[in-house]
Amino acid sequence: MTRALEIAEAAGADALIAQVLLWLAGDAFFRGQIEEGFALLHRGRAVAQAAGDSEALLRVEVTEGDALLCTGQFHSCVEVSLRGLELASRAGRGTSQDAAVLAGNAAMALLAASSRR
Repeated sequence: MTRALEIAEAAGADALIAQVLLWLAGDAFFRGQIEEGFALLHRGRAVAQAAGDSEALLRVEVTEGDALLCTGQFHSCVEVSLRGLELASRAGRGTSQDAAVLAGNAAMALLAASSRR
């Protein structure tokens, strides 16, 4: 994947760069490298935003929401998931699978946060 990122960067393929960063973030999370995973997600978000790529940005929101939920960062998960739902709605993807995942993440995070009290 690192080589794919190098090639995408050399080609200036922003949509592909964002996608590869998401894959690398997922790999980092899987290996337990949580901080690295979030750093890669934030980099992917910056690339997607700069390129105006709402599809890549939506995937970043879904992936970050999942990671925040899995790491017990419930308040942040709700914020990211709601932001992603707003983006999905603006992009005409309000009924997509991504939107459903974001809604589910927000609901689970709210339930988990309320059970901690």
